[in-house]
Amino acid sequence: MLEGWRAHRAAEFTAVGLDKDSAWVFTDGDGEPIPLHAVYEASRRIVHNAGRS
Repeated sequence: MLEGWRAHRAAEFTAVGLDKDSAWVFTDGDGEPIPLHAVYEASRRIVHNAGRS
């Protein structure tokens, strides 16, 4: 799944003219890494809300 995300992100960067080949999986619009805590909190909210109908 993460390899697919990395390929998707690389295609988006190419489409807008950014030449960023980052080892980071989760990045902001400039290709800089997103703080780990922000990724954790977003993931936690998604999992929590997934159980709601």
